[in-house]
Amino acid sequence: MLGDYNRVLEFEPEDTYMRTLVLLMLGRHADALAAVEAAVLPLPHRLEIYVAALRELLRGNRAESLVTIRKLRNMADPEGRFYVARHLAYLGDRDGALELLDPVVKDGFFCLPALTRDPWLESLRGTDEFAAVLHQAESRHRQAVISFLTAEGDRVLGITHPV
Repeated sequence: MLGDYNRVLEFEPEDTYMRTLVLLMLGRHADALAAVEAAVLPLPHRLEIYVAALRELLRGNRAESLVTIRKLRNMADPEGRFYVARHLAYLGDRDGALELLDPVVKDGFFCLPALTRDPWLESLRGTDEFAAVLHQAESRHRQAVISFLTAEGDRVLGITHPV
């Protein structure tokens, strides 16, 4: 989520959904397609849907990818819905992506680096709706940092400041 995709490859040795996404983010389309085609099935139910949507995207089947990823719109996990929203945004469903992002942040996923840096969200930038999502995420992020520092999390973990 920090955009350090090369480093992720060091820690994701298997051909998982995340590794495939990282390969795609690095512009390594052929490697990403090979990785997703080699995925060992069956996978846990939701992960299988993410992988299927990504496989269709990589194959150029945009409409099928949209149909597949939309199956995950109503899951309870806000981070999971973030990945659905970014997929929708990438494929041009701005309204669908924006509809998901506000509740994603309200439900607890407010990773500011992901929301501000993710290139798949580029089609949303400049809209009032996305600006409102970013504002809410920034506010929640600041509250989390204050809580972390108040609890001396930086001292406990031996870091100078949280990200």
